[in-house]
Amino acid sequence: MRVAVSLSLLAVVLTAAAFVSCAHGIEEDVPSLAHPGSGGASPTAAGGAGTVMVGVTSSTGIGGSVDTTGGVSGSAGSGGPGGAATTTGGMSGAGTSGGSGGMPPDAGQPPMDSCIKESDTALCGRLGKSCGSVTAADNCGAAFCTRVGKTCGSVTAADNCGASRTVSSCGTCTAPQSCGGGGTANVCGCAAESNTAFCTRLGKTCGSVTAADNCGASRTVSSCGTCTAPQTCGGGGTANVCGGGTTACTTAYTSSACLTYGVGTRVSSGGHNWRCSDANCANCATFTSCAPGGSGCPWGAVWTDEGTCS
Repeated sequence: MRVAVSLSLLAVVLTAAAFVSCAHGIEEDVPSLAHPGSGGASPTAAGGAGTVMVGVTSSTGIGGSVDTTGGVSGSAGSGGPGGAATTTGGMSGAGTSGGSGGMPPDAGQPPMDSCIKESDTALCGRLGKSCGSVTAADNCGAAFCTRVGKTCGSVTAADNCGASRTVSSCGTCTAPQSCGGGGTANVCGCAAESNTAFCTRLGKTCGSVTAADNCGASRTVSSCGTCTAPQTCGGGGTANVCGGGTTACTTAYTSSACLTYGVGTRVSSGGHNWRCSDANCANCATFTSCAPGGSGCPWGAVWTDEGTCS
């Protein structure tokens, strides 16, 4: 008769264990009959860690009765003399008559939203860097930067758990972009030049011009200016530059006067009139390549050819 009762209780235990494991929502192995519960009588002394077992009920705790109070992952409970069969503990809740409490069902496992930081080698590989010192957000910081929509510089904001966090660098920008250059803090961007600056930089004075602007984007300016007769747009042989016609030569260029030349200054040299289109035309005193009609000036074309003159 005792064996029959024990087997019945064993069936109850196995059913409860299977139910608890499914209720947890995460795959895990069903514990063996010797898996500790959160309470219940110990096989050797009252107050010990409960153990699913089959035995005789005893008021001293010796043997004990079937007790699944603590659930599949409970810890040692407070015990009790003998204890009554119960399944009131659930996954990790308080037990009754056989102990209380228990470990959380996922104790010993990392939180589901935790982040394992990558190694330095992995960081360099992810960023495509192969030498030198590199400062950038790691894989955990990268998720933070992406969520707040930042791509560069130091960023302080609330992380996904609501705690304040500072990431020293959310990345770097590639020229012509700069950090915040587009008007948004900690976002790489580029402030596009005006149409006038676009035409001046390219040395164009008339007509429609299509070229890359200072941010590298293709732009078409419908008119970089108009020409004064007898000059025409391109008349001097350079597209989108006023020239041609019969024009009197203006003041002759001389290197001794270079430091007085500024944007808009007009000089004549080599049978052409020239207009200073960049402040660096004053550097012709040091760099002869920056003289009107010269080539190889470190600052590019600093004089605009206005066409032939006589």
